Amino acid sequence: MDSTAAAVMALETIQKQQQKRSRDDVGKDGEEKLEESPKRRRIAESSTRCVAVLCLSEGETIRRALHDNASNQRSLLGDSAVALRTLSGSILDCSEMFEDYTISTTEDVVPIAAKTTTATHKCTWLQNRFQCLRFLNSEMYYTSKQIRTLAESLKRSSPSDRLTFFEECLRLRQRERNLWSDTPIARIFTAEEEWSTLQARSVCNRLSATLEAIARNGGTISDTTLVRVFASPAQKAAHEQKLSMGVAEEKESSSSSSRSKRSVHTWTPSGWSIGRCIFERFGRSLVVSSSSTTPSSENKSDDGSSSSKKMGLGVAELHRVSLTLGLHFTVPDCVALVRFLGDGNEKTQISAKQFEAAIPAASKRAHLPASCAIGDAIVDRLDSWICSNCTCQNLISNDLCIVCGRDWTGQRRVPPGQWECLASEGGCTKYNSNRHFYCEVCAKAKPGLSSQRF
Repeated sequence: MDSTAAAVMALETIQKQQQKRSRDDVGKDGEEKLEESPKRRRIAESSTRCVAVLCLSEGETIRRALHDNASNQRSLLGDSAVALRTLSGSILDCSEMFEDYTISTTEDVVPIAAKTTTATHKCTWLQNRFQCLRFLNSEMYYTSKQIRTLAESLKRSSPSDRLTFFEECLRLRQRERNLWSDTPIARIFTAEEEWSTLQARSVCNRLSATLEAIARNGGTISDTTLVRVFASPAQKAAHEQKLSMGVAEEKESSSSSSRSKRSVHTWTPSGWSIGRCIFERFGRSLVVSSSSTTPSSENKSDDGSSSSKKMGLGVAELHRVSLTLGLHFTVPDCVALVRFLGDGNEKTQISAKQFEAAIPAASKRAHLPASCAIGDAIVDRLDSWICSNCTCQNLISNDLCIVCGRDWTGQRRVPPGQWECLASEGGCTKYNSNRHFYCEVCAKAKPGLSSQRF
């Protein structure tokens, strides 16, 4: 027999002896057997489970207690059924007594143990708690099964109370997305019988928010689009005349950063309402159904004009409106909106009255540049400005945003008494104090240091 085979045989013999000694020890030590087996049996048969939310330091402490068996002593949580899970349900660590169940946030729950009624009940119980924790964490994307589970857990609260709680939690957190109306979580804030209209409600809310911004400050669309869509013929003529004369007013968000220009804003309201402007430019002849008895009164504009009485918006027209306003609705979105605002048929057209009833901002006037003013433009004195980068409201005396440090045009600007480590020269873009000759992060030399005399 060679040395390798002898070594393998010796190791196998030692392993068998250790296994036999371990079985004999358990059999002889009756006290230990009587002490551990009932505990494991009680834990396995117990239906009481608790879920607690821990911070990172608390989780680290629990994990230390699970593995702290110094001096060959039993760990602090050795006789407890404890597990540390992530928010998605994955187990990070657990004690020996813990009975594991598979928790998934994307698939159906299937217990690792036998598929008994008790095991399934435990999995459902845990799934309810995890979906509630995800709701507390302001998560917005759920499967249909998870939405039903969450709705069952929150059935004692009204949809309005759920929405208030969710928005308050969302306000206190920094999330990449704050708009929830077009996500699955919107079903939690709506009665179940209205779930079929959620897509249309989301599209309607987005359109309403855009038109409200256009009425308030012109929104995010360009001045050219504002004038082309919302200016009356007389205002368009005035705008073109001033452009040809070279005296058109400069847009408020120009590159100028002087405090005087920042504190003064000139503008003029549109001659027509936003709704009439949309119907005049995008509408087509309204197909009046036989059941409508007073079509002229339903489509009369807010200023009493009858020029848009017979105009309506269909799916194609709403799609063109969304592209012009930068919303980019899909065709199914427009179909859902027409059904929601109309009589439930996507082949019908929306009248001006239906449009303004569903979107109150359509009855307001658009916020146009001062170059569209037929007479004198409106001059507003501002005491604050909104950062275009982080939307923080700053005092008019602040040249830089107090949150992100950008100027009122949204551009980075070096604060007084500092210098920028230029990225064009291989730097890290950090702002350093003038008393430092090298960047505190990347140790790049201050620009112009080679020519500076000491």
